[in-house]
Amino acid sequence: MRVGILTTGDEVAAGQILNKNSYTLARFCEELSFEVIWHMTVLDDEKQIKLALQILDKECDLVFITGGLGPTVDDLTRFCLAKYLEKDLELNEDVLLDVKAKIESKKLSFKEGHKNQALFPLGATPVANKVGTAWGFGCGKMSDRDFPKFWAFPGPPAEMATCWDVFKNELSFKGQADKLFKIRCLLAAESDVAELVEPIVTKFGFKVGYRASPPVIEVKVWYSDHNSNSFKECEEEIRQILSNNWEISRHTEEPIFEIVDMVKENQKVSISDSVSDGMFLNKLSEQLSHRELLKVKYELNSENLDFSITSKNEVFISLKKVGEQLVVLKTESGNKSKLKLDLNHRLLKSPKRVFLYALEKM
Repeated sequence: MRVGILTTGDEVAAGQILNKNSYTLARFCEELSFEVIWHMTVLDDEKQIKLALQILDKECDLVFITGGLGPTVDDLTRFCLAKYLEKDLELNEDVLLDVKAKIESKKLSFKEGHKNQALFPLGATPVANKVGTAWGFGCGKMSDRDFPKFWAFPGPPAEMATCWDVFKNELSFKGQADKLFKIRCLLAAESDVAELVEPIVTKFGFKVGYRASPPVIEVKVWYSDHNSNSFKECEEEIRQILSNNWEISRHTEEPIFEIVDMVKENQKVSISDSVSDGMFLNKLSEQLSHRELLKVKYELNSENLDFSITSKNEVFISLKKVGEQLVVLKTESGNKSKLKLDLNHRLLKSPKRVFLYALEKM
């Protein structure tokens, strides 16, 4: 399913604030096996929003819009969508009561503009916002199924995320989600992997894509329930030919998400890093809120090729250079495992790549 993501807001277009929603939505979409093919950012301007809707409507199966659902005159998303779809706006009394209650709970006064947050295009599906007053909504119709094509979510990242959860449940309930198979190949060149994988995928009629992040190549194949049986054959052939030529990671996602999960589970995580030159902290910051990042003790040091992560006083990962080998120690339930990696491989010429490779081996 091809997806477009549209972000509205003068402050986003001007670079005054970081567009986290676009990145986060793209990650959410991949979890549902959606293929994001468009990212657009426009000003709070009716003409620009209309043009963006026309382009994304033509090119995409689903469109997600963030921003422009507030109570002020520059919040135009609901009005532009209604006009584009030639639908009247209708007031949802239940949503209006929710908006009033949230405003009054903060000891603020209800303004006339807040009423706009309970207006939706006729026939739209409201999407509850558990943490704010700007409800999202789905409207329009996909060309090949009975499901809204346009989904508008509020701009604040926490509010967007809570609306996404509601959308995801609605999607699963109606059985609209496709599937995505991923396999991560280590110490391989993208062109070499493609040369072996593409004849197999073409034979079975599936779509394939790649993500190159040396020393890892991620192979992605999209399929759906109606062709899942033939995909099993395709998957077996892909696994066989890749494992015959290269190492296969046991991870289907970047291993960093294991550390992200630790933090989200309120574990205390301490990291000593002289390998990634701060890259690891940057990757964590993309996945964690500011409050969650405060739980992480991160220390950059100058020792040669050394990296460790501890959680609950247990070593999770430890890397140490010994001659031309990299020794990897891992502790799980008190059991230590040791692994030696050859540092002479052409794709392991930088400490960062060695670090990423070692994480994949965990």
